Amino acid sequence: MNGAVSLKYLTGRNIRLYFKDKITFFTSLITPLLLLVLFSTFLKNIYRDTFLQMIPPSIKLDENIADAFTAGWMMSSILSVTCVTVSFCSNLIAANDKISGAITDLSVSPVRSEIIYASYFLANLFTTLIICLSTMLIGFIYIATQGWYYTAGETFVILLNVLLMVTFGSTLAAAFEFNIKTTGGISAVTALVSALYGFICGAYMPMSQFSKIIKDTLTFLPSSYGTVLLRNNYVRPVTDELSGIVPGELISAIHDAVDVNIYFFDHRVEVWKMYIIVAVTALAAFSVYLIMTMFAKRKKS
Repeated sequence: MNGAVSLKYLTGRNIRLYFKDKITFFTSLITPLLLLVLFSTFLKNIYRDTFLQMIPPSIKLDENIADAFTAGWMMSSILSVTCVTVSFCSNLIAANDKISGAITDLSVSPVRSEIIYASYFLANLFTTLIICLSTMLIGFIYIATQGWYYTAGETFVILLNVLLMVTFGSTLAAAFEFNIKTTGGISAVTALVSALYGFICGAYMPMSQFSKIIKDTLTFLPSSYGTVLLRNNYVRPVTDELSGIVPGELISAIHDAVDVNIYFFDHRVEVWKMYIIVAVTALAAFSVYLIMTMFAKRKKS
């Protein structure tokens, strides 16, 4: 069996194991769907009213703009968290194989160890992508009920950014969870990431609402830039509808308030720089994963 066939077989095996229980797919969607329900139930009116309060009373807006703005902001928050937290959860197959000893059986097979480790990463990537794309589609349906202001090109860019963030999350999960060999350890890591990530990436609350010290600290974390990228994708097409209706300074102020713009020590970070930060971080995490797999192979030899 050549390397490509082995990689395809093992990747498929890992994906099937994750979705072996048919309810797993829907269980994986529970967290983002719960977030959507919680946001739309408890926070929608708060963010909608905040947006409307920034618009001068003399300017009459279509209510769909405010609703679409809020829906886009919520979906950018949910996806920025889901792309990473689901990656850590769906990486369980690699950890379970270590716990059960299945990886030992695979290691003594003719398949090279690098193929085995690559299959874990690809399976995690594809599994997370399936869940996140499903969340994205559900989000599009929700946004369409509130007001649709996206072109086909802007929708495609959202898709590409979800792929980037899933890759970002999968590389982090592969690097952080590689040496975990106990059920308790993997549960602790996934629980910690699920509980904290939304706060440290600025998803649950705009970073502009934090104190300057916390806000400046968060700008050192690549996760913040991933969130802001999705903010741009979901919010900017809606605020573009305000062009010619409200002053450009007000639109810029709205972008600052909801993290469409991000500042590193008072210097606004351009979108292309955010892409570089997220991509380089993903590449660095993947490099760490490769190095650990080589050390594991050498140790086993």
